[in-house]
Amino acid sequence: MALVSTPFSPTTHGFRFINSFEFPYLFNISLPLLGPRSIGDVIIGLCGGMCCGALDYFQAGKNVPLERDVERIPLKLFRHLWARQLDTLNYSTLERLFTWAIMDTRLLSRLVARDEVPRLRQRIDAGQPTILVLIRSRGFLSLTQNHQVLATGYNDNPGTQDFSINLYDPNHPGKTPRLTMNLAVPGRGIRLAQTTGEPLRGFFVIDYQPKEPPED
Repeated sequence: MALVSTPFSPTTHGFRFINSFEFPYLFNISLPLLGPRSIGDVIIGLCGGMCCGALDYFQAGKNVPLERDVERIPLKLFRHLWARQLDTLNYSTLERLFTWAIMDTRLLSRLVARDEVPRLRQRIDAGQPTILVLIRSRGFLSLTQNHQVLATGYNDNPGTQDFSINLYDPNHPGKTPRLTMNLAVPGRGIRLAQTTGEPLRGFFVIDYQPKEPPED
């Protein structure tokens, strides 16, 4: 059994507050492929922004703010998380999200096993925490069910081909949930699941470019 971890610790380097935001002054945004949309149609939190933001602090060698109440975070931090959320909703990510959301789950399983697990392993082996887009929805009517998390390590059992991914999940601050799967026969499914119980159909890796986090 092989356990490979990056230096990123969800309990040390992740934000203490939960991914639960309200947007009282932001009504519409313009996104690639979608155009002007009400943010409630596409965003109910800042999971991608929180993953990028935590990585920004980590890469800069700075501690994340210790605030545990999301309603009390500084405005400059909220603006950073909002901007980073939009960074993750670029054309490439949205195009892939739409394509994967309408795919059959078994096809998603094959793509995850063939492409995304090797891509993830390569990055984790290089010590790079990696952002994943989790596919939970079917079709376009429930896109806000989809989610972003940060993979911080993996556990591989070559004998059974069980494979798990350690996460920083902005929906579960202070915890270390995992994605679990079995890669023995991807064509029959990989039994993909998250230990915190949310539905899960597939995932894919997205790129991260660091930005300077806000000053204290």
